[in-house]
Amino acid sequence: MKTGDLVKFDYVHRQATSLNNKVGVFLGDRPINRPDGVVVNNFSVWMLHDGMEHICDRGMMKWLRKIDRES
Repeated sequence: MKTGDLVKFDYVHRQATSLNNKVGVFLGDRPINRPDGVVVNNFSVWMLHDGMEHICDRGMMKWLRKIDRES
């Protein structure tokens, strides 16, 4: 997946109702560098339904899929 790709979250779970089955634009990696030296690998998606950037844990990638704009 690369920056600018149109993406859609599948059904994640009850706690992620703002992302379930929603479409957005993949904005790329957004790592957080903690003061203790640990890097938390996150990514960002601009969601079309609410017009907001959402920072997601890297584990959420398994529910994210690229939408083919050609079809």
